[in-house]
Amino acid sequence: MKNKGGLFILMGLILSLLILGFAFKINTTYLESEKKTFNQAAITQVKNKYSNLNSIKDFYREGTIKSYFERIVPFSYEIDENTISFTQELPAKKVLFRNFFDYINAYKIFVESDDALITDGIDVSAETIQNSLWGGTDENIVLMIKPQCKKYSITDQNSMYFYGSDECAEPFDISLIKRIDINVFVPATEDYNWLACSYGGDLNCYQEPYVPGDANPFIEINLSDSDCPNCDLNSDMIKTSKHFNPLQSNSAVFSCVGASCSSEDIEILFDQSNTIINHSGTAVEIKIQFLFATKIEEFELNDFNLTLTDDRFNIRKTNK
Repeated sequence: MKNKGGLFILMGLILSLLILGFAFKINTTYLESEKKTFNQAAITQVKNKYSNLNSIKDFYREGTIKSYFERIVPFSYEIDENTISFTQELPAKKVLFRNFFDYINAYKIFVESDDALITDGIDVSAETIQNSLWGGTDENIVLMIKPQCKKYSITDQNSMYFYGSDECAEPFDISLIKRIDINVFVPATEDYNWLACSYGGDLNCYQEPYVPGDANPFIEINLSDSDCPNCDLNSDMIKTSKHFNPLQSNSAVFSCVGASCSSEDIEILFDQSNTIINHSGTAVEIKIQFLFATKIEEFELNDFNLTLTDDRFNIRKTNK
């Protein structure tokens, strides 16, 4: 619970930006209301408030807002046109999960509060995920990449899970992914010495180049052992790359073979819908990047629903 104080401060910093914009729009609405019907002014007021409060979902930001978002989730990210990358420790720290749930539920309390800074007659209802400390059962964080309809889920401390969804206007299609690049950075304490691959049952660890015109998606997986003096991976074991058949089950596993080994496996699974990375034990850093055939337009928190209601004018705005 000690983290909640810091989270409320952080939340206040973000919300101050939202509220400043919101207050300006409210004042503008009332200044212009003489030229419009009052009902139209009320509709505009609800839309403006919704836009400001619902912006907590929108992770497609740059600058200060993006840096705030990166503090409440256990990863950092970069978006550039049709590429998106994530950097995360695996296993993730428990405190980072707690921070996220504390933040998002504190935000819910704020927006629903009757003691809001601006009393405007608009009722706010927020639905968000809750872990056991907040009376719920959810323990995972899910974000959506649109319009590609690809989800990024941190399912537990030991997994990064990217999977296609059918929740968008157009369901996920593997042809939208041109290539996947995964880089694993291991600390000095580890002793990896083996890479095992399976491309639909073919056990060769290929090292093929990327061909832009190939219809199959491409994957390149690298393990960086420059800071790992005990690792013993030759050039054939440190990397695999290939255009893979997405209809098959494919995998790459970095491990240590031998009686004195201490490192836990780093398992990477990939097919037509999923890219999953599993690892327990000593934390390693994972960077994964997706290159899509189309431009990324949205990157948003999946588990936050907001509804605004003004009963005086029978106005309702929601993202459900």
